Amino acid sequence: MPFNAIPAEDFFNRENELHYLKGLSELKKNALGGDVFLEGARGMGKTELLKQLYRLLYWEGDVVPFYYSFKTANLKGAYFAKDYFAGFVRQYLSFAKKEPSIAQSAAEPFERLMPAISSLGLYWLIDCIEDFQTHVNKNDFYWQIVAAISAPVIAAQKSENPVIVMLDDF
Repeated sequence: MPFNAIPAEDFFNRENELHYLKGLSELKKNALGGDVFLEGARGMGKTELLKQLYRLLYWEGDVVPFYYSFKTANLKGAYFAKDYFAGFVRQYLSFAKKEPSIAQSAAEPFERLMPAISSLGLYWLIDCIEDFQTHVNKNDFYWQIVAAISAPVIAAQKSENPVIVMLDDF
């Protein structure tokens, strides 16, 4: 998770970019914003910019940040789907409760997260988890991937909070 960003006060001269990225959800509401592709040579600070944006969105406002790095992703479809989906569920719950430790505990099974999800009234998230698990049980790799990549959209629709998906090392 991007909680290992450098301290905000040490992140210089990128305020304009950070402000623009933070405002994307508002632009999207007005049909003025969309996808952003950050491109540049290695070491320019693209990943750090995403980490700073994640931290900013996490602690401020109603925009749900979701960060996923392909650097650690396994190229097998089923593994990717599980990793992406689990990452989203944990980061969403972490955001909702403002408890970073939830996002960082990747080994915790979904069953242990259910009481916290229920206590927040996120029943749609329980439905997403159950649907995903059904596809896993059936070994239906296609629908596992569809369910995984659809989770942020479903979250935005059901919660009425925008979700910004940040894909790194793509």
